[in-house]
Amino acid sequence: MKGMTMIGRIGLSRFIGVLAFLSVSLGTLNATETENINIRILPKPGNVVVDGKFDDWDLSGGIFVCSDVENLRDKMGVWIHAMYDADNLYVLARWIDETPMSNPGSVAGDHAWRGDSLQLRIIAKPEEKNPPPICWVTAWSDRDGKDVIDLAFPKKTHEDLKDAKTKGAQQAFLKNADGKGYVQELSLPWKTLVAGGITPKADGQIVFSVEANFNTSSNFRITMKDIFRPGVTPDRVFTFQAFTCWGFGTFTASGKVEPQKLIMADRREFDVAMKDGRPSVDWATLFEAKKMEGFAKINFDMPEDGFVSLNIKNSDGLVARQLLTANFMTAGKHEILWDGLTNMSHFQPGEVVQPGAYTWEAIYHGGLGLRLVGWADNSGKTPFDSPGGNWGGDHGKPSSVATDGKQMFLGWNGSEAGKAVVCTDLDGKVKWRHKHGGFGGAIHIAEGNGIVYVNDGHEKALYRIDAKKGDYSSWKGQDTAVLPIGEGMLGLDFAKGKLYLSQGQNIRVLDAETGKELNTIAIAEPGDIEASSDGTIYVISAGKQVLRLKDDGKTESVVSGLENARGLAIGKDGEIYVGLLDPDNQVQVFGQDGKLMRSIGKKGGRPLLGPWDPSGMRFITALKVDSKGKLWVAEKDDKPKRISCWDSQTGAFINEFFGPTPYGATGGAISSLDPMVMVGSGCEWRLDKETGKAACIGVFHRKEMANSRIGLSPEGRQYVAVAEGWIHGYNPVSIYERIAPGSYKLRARLEALSDKKNEKGWLVGNITGARIWSDANDDQQEQPEEIKEYNVALGGWITGWYMPMTQSMIFYGGVYRIAPTSWTKCGAPIYDLAQEKLMPAPEDIRSRGGMGSQRSCGSQDGKLIVYNGHYGKNNSDFVCYDIESGKLKWSYPNNYVGVHGGHRAPPQQTGMIRGAYDIVGTGRLPDPIGDIFVIGTDKGEWHIMTGEGFYLSRLFEADPMKIKWPESAVPGAIMDNCPPGMGAEDFGGSIAVTKEGQLYLQAGKTAYIDLKVVGLETVKKIKGGGLEVKDTDIALAKNFREKLLQASIGTGICTVKKQTISFTGDLRKDFSGIDTLKFEKNKAAKVEAAISYDDNNLYLGWQVGDDTPWVNGASDPAQMYAMGDTVDFQIGTDPKAEPKRNEAVLGDLRLSIGNLQGKPTAVVFRRIAEDKQPRKFFSGVIREGYEMQSVKVLEDAKIEVKADAKKKQYILEAAIPLKSLGLNPRNGLKLQGDIGVTHGDSAGQDTVLRSYWNNQKTGLVADEVFELKMEPANWGVFNF
Repeated sequence: MKGMTMIGRIGLSRFIGVLAFLSVSLGTLNATETENINIRILPKPGNVVVDGKFDDWDLSGGIFVCSDVENLRDKMGVWIHAMYDADNLYVLARWIDETPMSNPGSVAGDHAWRGDSLQLRIIAKPEEKNPPPICWVTAWSDRDGKDVIDLAFPKKTHEDLKDAKTKGAQQAFLKNADGKGYVQELSLPWKTLVAGGITPKADGQIVFSVEANFNTSSNFRITMKDIFRPGVTPDRVFTFQAFTCWGFGTFTASGKVEPQKLIMADRREFDVAMKDGRPSVDWATLFEAKKMEGFAKINFDMPEDGFVSLNIKNSDGLVARQLLTANFMTAGKHEILWDGLTNMSHFQPGEVVQPGAYTWEAIYHGGLGLRLVGWADNSGKTPFDSPGGNWGGDHGKPSSVATDGKQMFLGWNGSEAGKAVVCTDLDGKVKWRHKHGGFGGAIHIAEGNGIVYVNDGHEKALYRIDAKKGDYSSWKGQDTAVLPIGEGMLGLDFAKGKLYLSQGQNIRVLDAETGKELNTIAIAEPGDIEASSDGTIYVISAGKQVLRLKDDGKTESVVSGLENARGLAIGKDGEIYVGLLDPDNQVQVFGQDGKLMRSIGKKGGRPLLGPWDPSGMRFITALKVDSKGKLWVAEKDDKPKRISCWDSQTGAFINEFFGPTPYGATGGAISSLDPMVMVGSGCEWRLDKETGKAACIGVFHRKEMANSRIGLSPEGRQYVAVAEGWIHGYNPVSIYERIAPGSYKLRARLEALSDKKNEKGWLVGNITGARIWSDANDDQQEQPEEIKEYNVALGGWITGWYMPMTQSMIFYGGVYRIAPTSWTKCGAPIYDLAQEKLMPAPEDIRSRGGMGSQRSCGSQDGKLIVYNGHYGKNNSDFVCYDIESGKLKWSYPNNYVGVHGGHRAPPQQTGMIRGAYDIVGTGRLPDPIGDIFVIGTDKGEWHIMTGEGFYLSRLFEADPMKIKWPESAVPGAIMDNCPPGMGAEDFGGSIAVTKEGQLYLQAGKTAYIDLKVVGLETVKKIKGGGLEVKDTDIALAKNFREKLLQASIGTGICTVKKQTISFTGDLRKDFSGIDTLKFEKNKAAKVEAAISYDDNNLYLGWQVGDDTPWVNGASDPAQMYAMGDTVDFQIGTDPKAEPKRNEAVLGDLRLSIGNLQGKPTAVVFRRIAEDKQPRKFFSGVIREGYEMQSVKVLEDAKIEVKADAKKKQYILEAAIPLKSLGLNPRNGLKLQGDIGVTHGDSAGQDTVLRSYWNNQKTGLVADEVFELKMEPANWGVFNF
């Protein structure tokens, strides 16, 4: 379109990416988290007053915490400081927050972590293991200025304290003068943190980690997790449970310490210095440009601005590298570089390619966007959280209804992403929503005197909320709105300042203000209870009669002869409304004389299956007549969830409210023939083109609906495949044919066969085959002759997280392509496994997939198969094969796989797939796109890969700070800056491609959201070209790889404890209590190393995997490092030496221990030495020689070796006199160093592999000088 701006063409969210690209070349404007290692707890400098001021604090040990340093460091972050004395732990949080102290919750009942709050994870006695005395500290101030310090002990090692201030803890808050932050100060008595308390001693440790929570103006929670231990990838979602990644807090002997460097999650480090008494980070190098490096040049011309994807292929057609992955590039000529490596996974550089001829291909587009088509199964104004938007309980069914005359209060018996209580006006428009706890329910609701009373069956509690605002309202005389009430409530209502509860065989009467129990009235099997306008109490008894409670406490029968009575309501005129289950399934209205006056709803109710009939009810559970005379009925069903409205006098149907969907909007699908048609929750839905809202058209499936997909037969008949159960497990798949709108017939059913079942009868173990039924006679019933069982090792099942079925009705999931081999006369597909195609697969296929995700999903035409990664792994991949030829076509990094893998994932980066559940679906789009594979993730983003291996685009917005919902949820609304649902655990999803080539997505969290992908027509090819990788380029590629490896490792930190070691040949036993260092260059060469010291010796230990353990052919101790197996220790003994020095200086040494003709021998090399015993070393490159000024054999070293050829390993332990090393360790000393090994060939004549804990520039094994040189710039840090 002429005149369109760049922003208009590529979309606002993509324009942000443009700015990022321009600032850092082909990189991105990262959102990098801090990842600080441990914290120092300083002795308090004097008297500390907990007042929110910090002029009495020593701030030098502070650590800065931020989830997005590049963008939020000045807007949202926190400095954490800790001090101690004999009685207390002191914690100071200096918050940077543009909306300070704005937690929207109440201490009366809300979770603090939904907004501004400080959470600490502490184990004050880390030596106690069974169980560890974990303490969760939650300290906050609520919307009313009330503050608490909540201490929880999940291992039950101490009594929980709802407010530790009652036990001597203190807390104070003080807003900054500029209004852009606040100070939170705590003192926590040791005795409250652990049973018996502790007496802190210098050099002692506790486990200490922090979670800092913020709330945004758009009602999103931002959480920042930090202070971890070294060598562990932290879990940034379930951090509160992952105590093995929590860092240590070390008690220092004195204060005024040198500030520790800030460490980022990408391994970068930044200096911290004290300024005006406060630590300050030097951000000077934060935005250093990250330029592409390489030797192979690629030149191309961009006709317009766009997002470029560029693949490099080898001579066999295999994609060797996806070099560009939807990177933004401006119009004009460009030159980019390739480093000769395959794809880089996160912190894992690719491998060096083989020399030879390569070609490159590229495509670009102007930006893809998402437009709202509509949504189903959610009656909110919007299908997402917004004022007036969203609906009820996703984990429950409609269960309760109440009114105050002006508003309705609707309840569901379970919720997580949704809300269990929804307040609407009398037309059903949402006013506010509420949920108690993490999985709140509202089994019963009552209202009285402006208070809503909710029975939360999940927590067996009764709580109060303000009817106008939806906020907690505490019980009188208490600081909580929550009252434990026990199990078994079957009814609740309010009258004359009292609450009446049906429970057990009684009606309990409580004071509505205090919750105090006033009376108990015996009733046989009391059910729903209702108060009339004059305060008279009515109750259903045994489901057979309605009783009226008299003033003397006795009862009288008003209505009798009922069958399956469940819901009860009393009209203004005293009419009695009774909701009946089977067989009537309607509401009957009685007069005060007990006579039936009329019935509401079709007798027998609506049919459970078939076209939708709104005039009938089912599963009535609660009733209420509003002030306008409408009868509201909660129907306790989820196929669909419905609350219906009726004219209480005429019985006419007025309206119905559906939803919400199951958690994560699982089970939905879109019709490719008509994208206004969706299925989900067992129903067919039709969207309104004007409003986007959906009407229920029919019910076709009554069981659970984990996922579904709509397909077509070759003749164009439409089918819906539905997986029962939840997204995990080997669930049966039923296939229905759509006969007409809302009318379906069951045509086929596929069930997995397994070698094991668990105690619940669920299939576990290996899939051994399948049982397949195809209807032959159109009766929708199984006959023996219609069923076949196949004994085939499928290698997976045809459903999982998503359904790996194409629109052509081919199933994947394992290692077989399962396509219809024929069709019965009535239209049932036949899947003959004896004729199905065994597909090519990677060798590790059995370890791929997991936790509901299946192993594969193929293309619509059955020609390509893509296999998923390894569940939970940090670094895995997707791999694509051509099914007929068996050739591998491409692979692509699949990082931090699945839900739990995603907990450790970094923030989003261009082209990075992280936390992938599985492949949502496949389809074919017009050229040049072709086949697509859409990948869903746990991180609030989806991705599109093409059949040719191009990374086409990211979809949805995952960054909470960038999420923007449309102001109005109408068809065509821009959804580019929204997550699929709520940004995490958006489990559901499917895709559809129309015959015109238009892609639609079904996403959502509590609604089935129908989205159209726009911008696909802008995808165009870029003219490709050729490349050559020469033999001489390989060394350059190796250097690039080592550089990337070193950057990914960063500066490791190892705590060296003071501990005397006795050698037994068992490394872990001997170095018990010491964290070992683990590293490997390959699986056969795993290394575990340990370090400690005492007053006399440095103790070193290695356990080394080696096919030919402890073999070295050297006859000269100075040559052992170059001729086979050795262990290696390097250290700089001068703490003042420049840390990034490229050459060794005085004090730097290398200790090499090898097998010298059968004797373990230690030799120390010093490049610069005062006591000189020089020796030169030569190589083909360094012909003039490289001098070590000192080379000495350590005769006084104690070395013990235990080699085991069967186990293919050796263990070496050594005690090295400190005086031999010139080392004087002391508490608080930090020295640079490294530890590693060399591996020799089987003959012990040459070193063929060098492997180190921190130095990754160790690929060279053909030059004895470079193998010998120390590289201090690549060392880690030893903290003594």
